[in-house]
Amino acid sequence: MIENETLKLIIIEDTERQIKLYRDAIDEFNTGSDIKIIPEVGNNLEEGFEQIRTNDFDAAIIDLRLGSDDMEGKGKQIIKEIKSNLRFPVFVLTAYPGDLDGNLAIPNVFYKVYEQTKKDTIEVLEEMTDIYKTGITKIMGRRGIIEETLQKVFWGNIAKNMEYWKKEVENKDKIEKVLSRHILAHLVESLKLTEEGKFEKCHPAEVYIMPPVKKDFFTGDILKDKDPEEYFLILTPACDMELRQKRDGENWVSYRNANKIILAKLIKFSHIPEVGEYIENQSNTKKKKVEEYIKNTKGRYHYLPSFGTQIPGFLIDFQDINQIDQEELTSYDRVASIDEPFLKDIIARFTSYYARQGSPDLDMDIILRRLIND
Repeated sequence: MIENETLKLIIIEDTERQIKLYRDAIDEFNTGSDIKIIPEVGNNLEEGFEQIRTNDFDAAIIDLRLGSDDMEGKGKQIIKEIKSNLRFPVFVLTAYPGDLDGNLAIPNVFYKVYEQTKKDTIEVLEEMTDIYKTGITKIMGRRGIIEETLQKVFWGNIAKNMEYWKKEVENKDKIEKVLSRHILAHLVESLKLTEEGKFEKCHPAEVYIMPPVKKDFFTGDILKDKDPEEYFLILTPACDMELRQKRDGENWVSYRNANKIILAKLIKFSHIPEVGEYIENQSNTKKKKVEEYIKNTKGRYHYLPSFGTQIPGFLIDFQDINQIDQEELTSYDRVASIDEPFLKDIIARFTSYYARQGSPDLDMDIILRRLIND
């Protein structure tokens, strides 16, 4: 269980009857939950803005029409403010969901839109506490482990080297981004360690960046071919995948050094016979065979863990390599990118696999006989 067991909820609602219904539902929810919800109320647009700008919250319930004369849905202004400057889940409960359009009409895990009379409030409270239990609102709300570690990095690392950075200021915007990457590297390095200074094991999900951050296809991207459903990994060297610019007459055009893109076939891990056999009977013998794949002791393959329903878990097959033209990339969907630390290992193993030369087998009997006789 997370340390902080109180969830701070802001309710933006103008109707006293509805506010009482929310408070009653929260009281009922709190009697049977380890997470206690503490509500604050904004009765109108001005109070709503005042609350979110002066207090920290873990979630919001927002009505769209705030007042009997509000026909445009002033609650949309608060939603836009939260989406622009704050980071916590928003649950829109309104009698007028049709007031929302554009991006405000598109829901996701952190942004839900429900018709007020058709959604049970307890279910909404369960949804927001499920999100809260992950710790994401503490992390993104600057109250969690990132903030704590950043404090240590600021005083313990960056402060010791700040004289150097003061001399490096040429372009404010540029140096700010450079210094941000430098600080982030310290932050990531610190988060790899336990309090005792030992390396922590990585969670399988840390292998992936999903959806991909880079706008264009790049080394380490996992691609999906819809018909038939097949998966591939881009293994073309990064220097050849980088998009560059050159003049073509009066225009600038983008190009890559790679004429062909190298793709490795991904095999669904559950389709490996030893894996299926282990799932069926969980014997120690089968377990050891499955672990050989996961530990990457089989030179031909490299294991990629599952991630929800999007990535079922794969083996990269270094022997099943294909090359396609750059233009063909657009026929694939980009599912995820493999994070840099894990990608480096894959590229090294791929290179090593194809660099192996081997030699003819020596007659072992002769060698052993001579060893004894000599």
